Amino acid sequence: DRPTGLDPHEVEALSLYPVIYLNADDDLNVPLAREAWADEDKSALPGAEPALRTSQLNAATPLDIPGLTRWQTGALARAVASRKLVLVDVHGVAGEMLLGAVHFWDGGLAIESPSAESEYDQRFRDMLALVAADKNTPVVFYCRDSECWTSINAALRARKAGYAQAGWYRGGLRSWSAAGLPLVQKTPSAVLN
Repeated sequence: DRPTGLDPHEVEALSLYPVIYLNADDDLNVPLAREAWADEDKSALPGAEPALRTSQLNAATPLDIPGLTRWQTGALARAVASRKLVLVDVHGVAGEMLLGAVHFWDGGLAIESPSAESEYDQRFRDMLALVAADKNTPVVFYCRDSECWTSINAALRARKAGYAQAGWYRGGLRSWSAAGLPLVQKTPSAVLN
């Protein structure tokens, strides 16, 4: 079940990074008692402007960002199980990640220096194109929990790169784990910084 639609050079480049593919026996269709877990559907913040954040990345996130789709645990688990999206972990280096995700180490940063930001943005776009060649495919980014802006930064960056269905999983690793859904050991698929 390797990605299709990539040219041989892209497949070779992608093979340099470990990617975890779902197997038919991976069970994400577990009955969930509810759609949202670990307060992923609660926030004291109103919506926020769609702009990259360079500081205060560990702060409460809003429920709405114009132009982005916010995913909840139940819908995300069903979409991952049906293989209808690309899921990208942008949180930390070590630990666990959601089954079926690729990991972009430092994938949700934003840099104040215009030249460094431009270089970083190009690396992000290049790696995203390898795992999501079709810009109409939903691409969902996540990090630790609802107090982590790196997933929003990555989703905004993807949207700017032309991914029409870019979004973020606000509950992140904390909500997925609280729902009892499967996790795997994290292996970086791309180092962006």
